[in-house]
Amino acid sequence: MTTILFVDDDRDVLDGMRRRFRRARSDWELAFAGGGQEALDLLGHEPVDVIVSDIRMPGVDGIALLQRVRETHPDIARIVLTGYAEPAQERAAFAVCHRFLPKPCDPDVLVATIDQACQVRALLTDGTIRGLVGSLERLPSLPSVFMRVRAQLDDDRSDAASVAGVIEEDTVLAATVLRAANSALFAPANPIQRVRDAVSYLGRRMIGHIVLGATSVDQFAKLGVPSYFLRGFQAHSAATADLAGRLVPKGARDDAFAAGLLHDIGQLVLMVTLGDRYEEIVDAAHEKRKPLVEVELEALGATHDQVGAYLLGLWGLPWSIIAAVAGHHGGGALSAAPVDAATARAARIAELVTATKAGKAVHHGAFEELDLTREERVTIERWRASFRGGI
Repeated sequence: MTTILFVDDDRDVLDGMRRRFRRARSDWELAFAGGGQEALDLLGHEPVDVIVSDIRMPGVDGIALLQRVRETHPDIARIVLTGYAEPAQERAAFAVCHRFLPKPCDPDVLVATIDQACQVRALLTDGTIRGLVGSLERLPSLPSVFMRVRAQLDDDRSDAASVAGVIEEDTVLAATVLRAANSALFAPANPIQRVRDAVSYLGRRMIGHIVLGATSVDQFAKLGVPSYFLRGFQAHSAATADLAGRLVPKGARDDAFAAGLLHDIGQLVLMVTLGDRYEEIVDAAHEKRKPLVEVELEALGATHDQVGAYLLGLWGLPWSIIAAVAGHHGGGALSAAPVDAATARAARIAELVTATKAGKAVHHGAFEELDLTREERVTIERWRASFRGGI
């Protein structure tokens, strides 16, 4: 049974949690602590899957508590649930938590957040790898720039200009958004030259996906992922996103594009956590001409698609995107059709086309194995002709 630990120095808050969730969730084992030290004492002798903690508490506050949890129990999902917090406290909390929720919080939102944390834990059955991801000092917290953009996107009072204002503080990010808006995938009637016009044209959901994809790469660069690896990652991800967005009905395009951008993010996580060891795994896959996921599974007991889905789940992305990332090598048990199927096909096609162009060996019949329809073949040819990412 899943164990959820609620931590708050206000006993009335804990009593409210106890009453609400014991009646509603028979599949949760609930634990309660009246402060940070009490929570640490409990963690010393009881297993916990998810911790939900306030920040402002006497003695060991929520930030100090979650720092200790990250160090000693890194596979526990960490959620902050707090009322007023000073900006410095919020920044510190973002660095140690997976999700940040304001108090008061809609009970349904809290339940959904905890549920998703539990579900994504199931994607990684190997606690060692899960612990490595959870122990990263600056990950898996969401990039701060994305958090600021998302705050504007989630605010019903904000407009395209206010969203653009945050994006334009980062000139590289602004250029990325404009380049995406003017791509053949979105096919604007006239060139889009202002970020605010890109926000209006693409819509809030797509803007959020583009910003997350761009800022995530920057985050991993700061964590030391080699530039050569990031360049290859970005080229393949951009190609996959563009093609995935073309292979689905228009209503699913935003999520397919996001899944394409993020489908290999688990590789970046493993590069950060394992360093040279992961580079050796990647090299071994090339030398043996074996799928990377097979070599990863042999060496680690987990694969980059599982790790990536786990990270995105902790970040709170839509389940359709998580499922597509988890299943893009065909091993996912989740279902989010048509997004998952499009992401898997797009990733494989981009890989084959890139390999062919680079003169690498591609086994006979590789394209035929994809069993493409005539419509898909036409779409792929149009993509190859129009995509500007170097395919």
